[in-house]
Amino acid sequence: VHLVGHAPPVRAGRARRGAGRKQHVDDGAAGVDMLFPSGTPARVPIVSITGTNGKTTTTRLVAHLLGATGLTVGMTSTDGITVGGELVSTGDTTGPGSAGVVLFDPTVDVAVLETAREGIVRRGLGYDWSDVGILTNVEADHLGQDGIESIDDILRIKMVVAERVREGGTLILNAEDPRLAALPAHRRIAKLDRTIVFFALDPQNEVLARHLAAGGRGYTLRGDWLVECEGTTERPIEQAAHLPITLGGAARFQIANALAAVAAARAQGLALETIAPALRSFGAGASNPGRSNLYRLGDRYVLLDYGHNPGALRAICALAAQWRARPATAVLSLPGDRSDELLEACAAEVASPRFRRLILKDDQDRRGRAVGEVPALIERVTSRLQPSLPCQLISDERIAIEHALATAEPRELVVIFTDQTEPLGAWLREQGAEPTDAVPERVSGVWRIEAGEGGEAPGAGEAEPRMAG
Repeated sequence: VHLVGHAPPVRAGRARRGAGRKQHVDDGAAGVDMLFPSGTPARVPIVSITGTNGKTTTTRLVAHLLGATGLTVGMTSTDGITVGGELVSTGDTTGPGSAGVVLFDPTVDVAVLETAREGIVRRGLGYDWSDVGILTNVEADHLGQDGIESIDDILRIKMVVAERVREGGTLILNAEDPRLAALPAHRRIAKLDRTIVFFALDPQNEVLARHLAAGGRGYTLRGDWLVECEGTTERPIEQAAHLPITLGGAARFQIANALAAVAAARAQGLALETIAPALRSFGAGASNPGRSNLYRLGDRYVLLDYGHNPGALRAICALAAQWRARPATAVLSLPGDRSDELLEACAAEVASPRFRRLILKDDQDRRGRAVGEVPALIERVTSRLQPSLPCQLISDERIAIEHALATAEPRELVVIFTDQTEPLGAWLREQGAEPTDAVPERVSGVWRIEAGEGGEAPGAGEAEPRMAG
């Protein structure tokens, strides 16, 4: 059973926001002409994004790419509603009511909607059909909430976004997620004719390879290049290291998000020549607050992230491992409204030999847990899996972070997992920290440069794919 809320999104008249009161129209035909001018599409094109991890970044990046064409983009995300880049509402706006705000705004040319689990479960979708649907991944999160007991339960909820891609629309799926790779064959998806597009970091991924062999379209990473593949033809898009959100190419999960966003932009008709510079102008901090934001503080680096489930924590720990020449500290808590089993799985991801110590804190909102309860759980898991990894419990988040920075070793990387990324980012800037897009470090044998230093990574040309045609 799926729930769909609100009427079909129709394009109201082209009056601009703030243009003043519309003239009263007595004649019905004239009113219809005003609402639906001749030659104007009656529907607002919709790109809907869901998944466990990466959906906020992918939503923001899709909106950025489409906005680079001059379109007025209406976007909903966990941080608010924007129209034409202007913030019109703050808060978690991933439900159907927020979608309605965007879809009935007469200035909006295209809607980019982050579509989260809670809104689907409680109120359905805010539209009838989308033109493009993206599913980034489906992983363990929110288990024990809203009747969700397994990853398959999460899939059944998020699959509604795939089901409601219109006939002739485009469904974009992560080929490296087995549940999503199998989705096109599902009876609820296969009953309508849609264009299926896969993306994968691994160009040798079997699902992607079969799809391309059948003449399909996909997106992958070839060497250091994002590439578009169609059958046997490949088109280079941009080097991963030149995308600020990839932090010099080290954040592979952000490369995957970029592949999904490019696929959506292409489905909406954007040229690669437009997409490449737009990717380069999407800043890791300014354009994507709260998601893997990196700061330089003297010779040390601070990484802020809202990682709060096993997949997200695994990705951030893998990123920290890319800068393995630096000592590293993790400052950590976890959301208290998750089950103990899920919290233990999260703690197991961070109990990593990559870190020289863990500093455990409480979130400001403990979500029903007692003071120190979640840090104590993390410590128990760590002592079992990594007995030699020191853990220090400092309940107050700000004091814990101040202690981590005050006792950091030279050149240390301090990774802070928090749901207060934006206020903490502001506080770091007050302490003299500077936002940056990369750590100058050797990563997988390729030298990554600081953003703005100029030049290309040595050997990058060797990875460039052949041009189409």
